[in-house]
Amino acid sequence: MCALSGELVLSDVHRELVCPVVTNSEGVIPVSSRFPFSVPLREDRIGSNEGEETGNDDDGDIVVSRCHTKKNEDVITIEHKMATEIGQVGLQVWVASLLLCDFLLANASRFSEECILELGGGTGLCSILLASLKPSTIFCTDTGLDVLTQCQKNISNNSHLTGQVTTRVRELDWTKDHLDADTHNAFHWRDEDRSLLQRVRYIVAADVIYDDRLTDAFSKTLLRLMRQNGRTCAFIALEKRLNFTLDELRVRSPAHEHFLLWVDTLKREDGFDCRQLGTGFPQCFEYTRTKELELWQFSYSSSDG
Repeated sequence: MCALSGELVLSDVHRELVCPVVTNSEGVIPVSSRFPFSVPLREDRIGSNEGEETGNDDDGDIVVSRCHTKKNEDVITIEHKMATEIGQVGLQVWVASLLLCDFLLANASRFSEECILELGGGTGLCSILLASLKPSTIFCTDTGLDVLTQCQKNISNNSHLTGQVTTRVRELDWTKDHLDADTHNAFHWRDEDRSLLQRVRYIVAADVIYDDRLTDAFSKTLLRLMRQNGRTCAFIALEKRLNFTLDELRVRSPAHEHFLLWVDTLKREDGFDCRQLGTGFPQCFEYTRTKELELWQFSYSSSDG
């Protein structure tokens, strides 16, 4: 994701929306978009097991209980900007977050009753979806008052999914080694938060790989958190963005190449396991799932844990 200072960047998710980019003296005006999703549910015949004979029909043929499938449909409404400068991309919705949401839905039982941390939560889309899976606590983190305020608003506006789960929006700046405890910051970390943070077993993030400096800061933060918590698993969704370079006259993805260098380094660290996961799980959200969308798993288990 390359952009000059002052240049606006636009998510591919927004290119498919009908809303135009509208600006005023304060910049791009936020819009609200609906993100419908459907979850396949299994519905067995009441009082019988799948494959069990349940009697005979009018012609005397044996009736076997079948598993019927239906879809539970819902929608997440997100207020976001249609375009931003690169320093405010957290105000947009990015396609890798939809891939991550699909993965979370496909593995819903894994996250039930767990304490989960999202890094680079942006608009809050993934944390809102996570809340529907009934974890015990969600920390949705990012940096910048405008991003965090919008995230909190979106979580509140989707109370039909988030109302039963404690979702805490907190500021977590990857370039700093400490949590913000300044009480003047509405999104500062409380003492109770720090205690709960030690219970995090799953960390998720989407579309955080686009700038080498931020990738380095993100990786440093991720490793610190995983080591602090002992046995931890992180799922990272990203988009491999391709660019044609004039210097080399070929198509490359420099940000992705930088990410892979970090992965190779991490593989040599004690206790860490890194692997790219398949993306053949069901698609519940509406987007184009290309081969450039990737999902990675990072696991850590301390030698004494």
